[in-house]
Amino acid sequence: MVRAPKPAEGAMRSMRMRALVACAMLAACAYDPPIKADHDAVKYRADLKKCQVQSANAINAVRNATVGSTLRNMFDSDQPIREDILKCMQSRGYSLG
Repeated sequence: MVRAPKPAEGAMRSMRMRALVACAMLAACAYDPPIKADHDAVKYRADLKKCQVQSANAINAVRNATVGSTLRNMFDSDQPIREDILKCMQSRGYSLG
């Protein structure tokens, strides 16, 4: 004889599913598409290094120009720097993969 699930078991399954979906959505937000290029090429590495330095300096200059920047920088994400590096690499002729 098959017993019917208790209402609490159904609610628990629903909460687990919601938590799983929420984790999957957060993981999808963190995905950075790779740039199409030979990542071992000297030119690519030089361009990437230039873009990293240029982007970090520009974004950090804006962050440091505001009051309370030291405390806020501890909690800031690197996403603006990543986006700026991506724009820089695309301006140099690289494309997303």
